[in-house]
Amino acid sequence: QAPANYQVINKQPRTLNFIFGPVTFQRRYYQVGTKKREFYLDQQLKIKPRRRLSPHYLMMMAKIAQTTTMRNTADILNLVFDSGITADSVMHAVHELGNQVAKQTQAKEHQATPRHMPKNLTIEGDAFMIKGKKE
Repeated sequence: QAPANYQVINKQPRTLNFIFGPVTFQRRYYQVGTKKREFYLDQQLKIKPRRRLSPHYLMMMAKIAQTTTMRNTADILNLVFDSGITADSVMHAVHELGNQVAKQTQAKEHQATPRHMPKNLTIEGDAFMIKGKKE
């Protein structure tokens, strides 16, 4: 359900390749306010503009590409799913997903983690001398 201030301009078809095959559906092109225009369905489904592969398909492609070459990955996907993927498409998808993973990893590294103070500390070995405190 689109919000009330969205006005339909027209309907356009969109085809996405999923693991189970291509799916074509009609989507509405909306006018929002005076200048903004968008596909509300694409926004809700988090589908990127000018992309023909579903996010799950891209993830599966990247998982296969981790263990084999780009050309072999394309061959495997074409044999199993008959999608017409090229080695270049596989390479671009893997690089794009790699950049996303790198950004997420950097964001996690910059998060502050709280320090943990142990209640009891046990040290084994006799290679160093410990100065004791009263407690």
